Formats: sequence, structure tokens, C-alpha cells
Amino acid sequence: MNDIDMYGYTTDIYIGNFTGKIDGNNHTIKNITITKSGVNGLFNQMNGTLQNIVFENFNHTVTSSYGGVVGYSNQYGRYNNVHVKNARIYTISTKTGDTYLAGALVGNATSSRIENCSSTDAVITSNVAINNVGVGGIVGYADAIIITN
Repeated sequence: MNDIDMYGYTTDIYIGNFTGKIDGNNHTIKNITITKSGVNGLFNQMNGTLQNIVFENFNHTVTSSYGGVVGYSNQYGRYNNVHVKNARIYTISTKTGDTYLAGALVGNATSSRIENCSSTDAVITSNVAINNVGVGGIVGYADAIIITN
């Protein structure tokens, strides 16, 4: 199995509600650009496990409430040895005061478990002033999650 390079492709492809396990065997998926309106992330919602994978040069234009490699992660979301390098998340809103939750790995995490994960060189910006915002290098908004190492 090789690394995956999406250079030159702007994709509207995303994974909706993922349940299961992805083990990347320490490979890299790089140069992902997501621009589809209403998409929360490469994984819209995570109900499973993501492990041993690197996302490099991840670009996401967010028109929904959440943004990151994973938009929303619930109590079944598990992340181990997942690394995001050089993430660019740009939130677009039609009005001042919207709510956005953006993190390089997960936008909104509830009761999830994150172990041995990292984010380097993440930039999250917006086209308007946002009153209600949760922004973070790994997780934008966290509610009752466990993060180790």
C-alpha cells in the first residue's frame, strides 16, 4: 500500500456517517481539498476508529457548522496515532455572528477518545467576525472527551 496524493484534484467526495475502523498503516493522504457546501469534513461524522494515518496539506472551505478532517465525532469516535500537518480551514458565512467549531483533526467532539495524535501548522480563518467559535489545533470544541499524549 502506498501513500495517496490528491494534488490537482478538488473533491466534493466525503464520507458521510462512518462506522467501522480505518488503519492507515502509517501512510499519508496528502493534498486534500474539500469545497462542497454543507460538508463538515472528509468524514462528516465519525462513529468509528481512525488510526495510524497522516493527513498532510488538508484544505477545507467550511460553509457548515463544523470543520476539520472529521466534522463531528460522537461517543464512538476513537483516534489513535493520527496526525494532521499543514491544515488550512477557511470558514465562509453569509452573516456576522454565526457559530463555527473548527479543529485540524475534529471540529466538534463529544465523548470521544483521542490518543497519540498531533496537529502541526494549522491555520483556521473566517471571512466575517464570528461571535460563537470553538477553534483548536486538534479539536475545535470538546465536550467530555479524553485526550492522552
